[in-house]
Amino acid sequence: MNLLFFRALILSGGPKSVYDPDAPITDSRIFKLGIPILGICYGMQMINKEYGGSVIKKDAREDGQYTVELESRSRLFK
Repeated sequence: MNLLFFRALILSGGPKSVYDPDAPITDSRIFKLGIPILGICYGMQMINKEYGGSVIKKDAREDGQYTVELESRSRLFK
């Protein structure tokens, strides 16, 4: 697959932590493509870890299903 076809990437995820032994990983070369990357939930953890950050476990989980409204006039989605 030629990733240069894409203008941006959204990395989403689920209930895993980047520190879990069986945590999903991605090829770190995607961060050098020169396109915008939006990390949501686990995706944000992956970006944070890639750039030397850390993730701190909280007492309460924050994952789950949420209703999202897309603002189609936003520059992010154009």
